[in-house]
Amino acid sequence: MAWIHSVLDRLEDSANWGYSPQSQPASEPVALAALTLAAHGRRVAAQRAASWLVAAQIASGSVGISATESAPQWPTGLAVLAWKAVTNGQASRDLNESQEQSHIPTVRALNWLLASSGEKIERSAALKHDSTLQGWSWVDGTHSWLEPTAFAVLALKACGLERHPRTREGVRLIVDRLLPSGGCNYGNTEVFGQTLRPHMLPSGLALTALAGESDPSGRLDRTLTYVADAVGPETTAASLGWAVIGLAAHGRLPNGFERWLETAAERTTQRGASLPRLTLLTLAALGSETPFFMLTRPRGVS
Repeated sequence: MAWIHSVLDRLEDSANWGYSPQSQPASEPVALAALTLAAHGRRVAAQRAASWLVAAQIASGSVGISATESAPQWPTGLAVLAWKAVTNGQASRDLNESQEQSHIPTVRALNWLLASSGEKIERSAALKHDSTLQGWSWVDGTHSWLEPTAFAVLALKACGLERHPRTREGVRLIVDRLLPSGGCNYGNTEVFGQTLRPHMLPSGLALTALAGESDPSGRLDRTLTYVADAVGPETTAASLGWAVIGLAAHGRLPNGFERWLETAAERTTQRGASLPRLTLLTLAALGSETPFFMLTRPRGVS
């Protein structure tokens, strides 16, 4: 499709993978650019983005939000996914060789992910979710939240650590944060007796991280139903991108999604929006071949 090539050309030629055309490069859009370029065969530009992330990595192994801001460190999981995509998943798939390969950015980042966690808080009647589960937080020293946990879970799965206790607790946290009727908010389910409304973007991201998982409570299935029923041609770009990626991870791509992505790309371009939204749409256009699914595909699944 012409719009996909146009976005890829912009990404390949860009000297500024930032949140806006005038902003400095930032880790999240750089990682998404690396994933997209690698998945579409633009290897040289993908390596350039991956190298930027390596340069942004600090001694702890984490990657901050930009080259000049080493905290917060939630983009670390995305950086791991980018490095794995650029190297075709050939980096160390576990930590057995971490002593010998401690210089490898992926291994250093994995060690940081496994050593870091969100803070537990006591169960409270004011909050419905299980606040004792530990995933990952937006900011060090704060409570675990859904989106940084999803990125970390995806990174650990991509490196062969899907059975690691940290990964399993992260999965439990994501399922726990799904709303009883399906979908999820940004990390809470019910606050002071008020059930929160689902949002498309975190729901799609949660589905992506839960690829290959089962959920006896039924909330995962209801989330799939919510996203499949609610997504459509009018869905905003970032939400549409994550929704399609999440549905693809469960083999539930909606009919006509290609045209929805193209229309969203046209709207986004006309409004002069930054590249990250277009990047997500271009990733979603890969369907079940997105790096998120290909890297974290359960063993034995073809």
